Amino acid sequence: MPDSGGDAPSLVACADWLRTMIRKWTDVSCLVDVADAQAALRQRLADVERFSSEQACLPVKTALQLQLSGQDCWNSTFLLPWSPERRSLKRSARRLAAYLFLASHHIFAPPDVCAAYMSCHLDDAEKCILMCLKVSKSQVSQTDTAGESQRMLAWASAIVAACRNVPSDKVGQWAVEVHFAQLHVLWRSGQFAQVCAVAEKLAQQTHDSTAYREALFEFIHEAAMKVTCGAEETEEPSTDANHHGGSAERDNAAQALLSLSLQLQTEEDVRTLKQQNFLGMTELQLSCVLVKTGAYAAAVDAAVAAYEHLHTFEPLIVRLKAESLRHNTDGAVQLFAALCTQENNITFAELCAIAACVLESNPTMERDVGTLLERRTASAAAPAGQEDRLRFLCFLLHVRSEWSLGELVRLLCTAEQHLDKSFHRFFFCSLWQVGLCGEASEALTRTADHSNLPGAPARLSAELKWRCLSVAVSRFSTLGSSDAERQSVLLDMSRLAIEMQPDTLHHSTEGEGLVVALQQTWSLWTQETTLHPALRPPALLVQAQLAFILGKRDEGLQRAYDLWSSGEGEDASVRSSAALINFLIVRSMLEVAGDVAQHCIPRLAPQPPQCVLDFAKVCALGCLAADEDAVMSTVSDLLLAHVCPLLIGESASLSPSTASWWSRLLWYVGDRLLEGSPSQAVRLSYAAVCCVRGMRGCTEDESVCGLVLLHSRVSALLEAEFDLFMFGQPPLTVSELRQIYALLTMLSEEATVPGSAENTCCAPEHRTKVTLALANIEAVLRQLEESNDIEGTDIQSMQLASLRSLPGVEVEDLEQVAVVCHRVAASVPSACAFLSAAAVTLQTTAAESQYRLLSAGGNNRDAVYALLSMLHVAYGMASNADAREAVFTVLMTSLGHDAITPSAELICTVLRSRSLDNTPPTGHADRLVETAVEFFAVEAWNESVQWNVLQRRDRVATWRAWALTLADMLDSTNASKVAIIDLSRQMPLL
Repeated sequence: MPDSGGDAPSLVACADWLRTMIRKWTDVSCLVDVADAQAALRQRLADVERFSSEQACLPVKTALQLQLSGQDCWNSTFLLPWSPERRSLKRSARRLAAYLFLASHHIFAPPDVCAAYMSCHLDDAEKCILMCLKVSKSQVSQTDTAGESQRMLAWASAIVAACRNVPSDKVGQWAVEVHFAQLHVLWRSGQFAQVCAVAEKLAQQTHDSTAYREALFEFIHEAAMKVTCGAEETEEPSTDANHHGGSAERDNAAQALLSLSLQLQTEEDVRTLKQQNFLGMTELQLSCVLVKTGAYAAAVDAAVAAYEHLHTFEPLIVRLKAESLRHNTDGAVQLFAALCTQENNITFAELCAIAACVLESNPTMERDVGTLLERRTASAAAPAGQEDRLRFLCFLLHVRSEWSLGELVRLLCTAEQHLDKSFHRFFFCSLWQVGLCGEASEALTRTADHSNLPGAPARLSAELKWRCLSVAVSRFSTLGSSDAERQSVLLDMSRLAIEMQPDTLHHSTEGEGLVVALQQTWSLWTQETTLHPALRPPALLVQAQLAFILGKRDEGLQRAYDLWSSGEGEDASVRSSAALINFLIVRSMLEVAGDVAQHCIPRLAPQPPQCVLDFAKVCALGCLAADEDAVMSTVSDLLLAHVCPLLIGESASLSPSTASWWSRLLWYVGDRLLEGSPSQAVRLSYAAVCCVRGMRGCTEDESVCGLVLLHSRVSALLEAEFDLFMFGQPPLTVSELRQIYALLTMLSEEATVPGSAENTCCAPEHRTKVTLALANIEAVLRQLEESNDIEGTDIQSMQLASLRSLPGVEVEDLEQVAVVCHRVAASVPSACAFLSAAAVTLQTTAAESQYRLLSAGGNNRDAVYALLSMLHVAYGMASNADAREAVFTVLMTSLGHDAITPSAELICTVLRSRSLDNTPPTGHADRLVETAVEFFAVEAWNESVQWNVLQRRDRVATWRAWALTLADMLDSTNASKVAIIDLSRQMPLL
């Protein structure tokens, strides 16, 4: 025969198996796998449940056998000892035994068979009902489902219904017991509407039974206690929403049950004190439930009725809660004042708890409640009064509102100092926590919206939090904190003081208060002689911020400099300095931010290039804000040392807008320094060009990239470079010079492309060619200087001869080229002859150009002197007689040796003024002209003397004629003129 099945023999075999296994499971010496045993029990229980669904009848003999076996198994679950780890097996075995016993009494047979059997076997019916009640209770309290409990109670109800026509009092008791069991199961399973219906039935069934009526009252009392006290059910909630109801449905059910209880109690005579107290307790519970459901007016009425029966302060508290929730502030304050009287014998700790509960529902009562509590503490005698005052301070701390914490600070500042270290420690930590409560509330708000929940942290003002921290440091830090904790509080104080600080302080009462907070915080920092190592960097940072806001620039800069010696590492120092600089920029303190960045830049060598550029940008902004030449010079040194190498070497990846910004800045600073420090200006301009030239292929607007300025800026750079080269101080290397030369050549070619006339207007072609020619000459001459040998240098590539004919070439250009050629000729002997001749030629060409300008310009004495000065320079450059003769040829041509010229007329006018009125020439230019003519006259005479020695009469005649012509222009009193005329008469021709 198989061990399990759905027929009658299988049920008997199942009972025998269960009886055998129970003996094994209760034997501690036998090893039992609980999981396997549970699986076997579930399998057999499923077979029995399948049999119960078939509504089959058992044979009489089989039923008797199953009855005996099932009862034996049932008793074994109660009488035999079970080890704690096998108690789950005990419950499952009892459940299977109950099924077998019920099957043996035809519970699962057709209804008419079951009713006929039960009505004739009342004892067996009672046993079946008891088994159903016990299994139901066990299932609902120990397992996670209520379905099995309800199934058992349904069978128990069926048994009671089958016996309802039997004349016996037991049947009524069975019905009441089943209904009570249903009450518990339905309540725990969340079927609150059915609970109310069953309670109504029990109210009718227990009319004549005091014990059962009290049991009903007790159930309602316990259910209401779970609702009012917030007790949670032990089982997991059902997945069916209609099954477990909900919180609102449970509250409504509790209200209905309490109303039923009050109705039943008032129908009876309330004679004893116990009955009166229970009635008052029920009214009190109803009041609490009404408060939960929002029926505040009805809750007040119920609380008043409860107070009439109980005469305790609990109904007053519930009424106070209801009045506060319906915002009857006056009534609530009166009730709380009544509670605060000494006659109620309510301890101050209880009053504080009541006040905290009330303020959660109506925070507007905090001032009145706080005043009443403070009055109560003032009337208390020592030592209880001191304890109450401490509780009151803790209450204010717990409420944590703007008013309560303000009162707390006021009381702590005016109260006597306690010497208890724990007191100091408690309030130091508490006030510190208040100062940080904003950060906690913000973190809470980020995770979820708790702003409308009761008890959510209030948003406190920064000023109040600063006051709390100030009191913590000034009054409780000595005995209640360590140095590190005190300095941590000072850090938070500093942040709050700065947070309260607007961008600019106004001369108002509020502004003065903010300044006081800043000054007090700064004063507390100055009292800290030694900073804790872990707090040193942030402490220095906030001290610098405070100092800068208060206008203490030197102290702030010193703290900023100390950040780099704080020992926290370079990366941390960079972050701290960056935070300080951002702080200053936000407050428009650009000059100070520039000073801080200027100190940091030399220490940023190990940092990424972008970091250096960011700091340098701040430094530049500070320089622009200061707009002083000294600051410009200092900043230019930093830019040249730390920024320009990054921009020139392209080690930093720059966006087009960033490159344009840097180029414009460098050009601006370079223009400011061009007169005072031209070498630095050229280097800065070169770095700016390097920034922009990499953006030539950029697709963005040229105005963003700075390309529209590139052509003119490169030309200006090369011209400034050539000017410095003329003085022997070229800032650029030959390689850099050739790079810029190639760039300008490319830009010039692009500008002359047909169809690009707009670019030609921006960069004149003629001047560009001159600039390129000058740059090429400089490059060749510098290469010649470096090699000190004409070999290997294409000296002809300078094209000096064609320079004079370039359109757009100016007199100054020719003079400069002549000067540099003359200088290089002196240092490179192999190129001396070529360069010297070129220098004289260029200088005389410049003089000729000046002469043409003089001829077209009219009466300009300065121009006449400029002409003579150029010829004087050319004469000094001449290294042989031919060169000197060439210079004099130009001179005499300009002075009208063959024909009268404007320059000759002007010179004669100047020089003859003395002979007319016997006064020396007036004006600086006039005196210089006379000196120059006298110089050339003397030089011409000396040259004629030298040629006379060489017996070159043709040359002597030429030079003598030039000397006499020049001397004739001089005043008759001029000593040189007199000497030349006398000597010309006396010198014989050799």
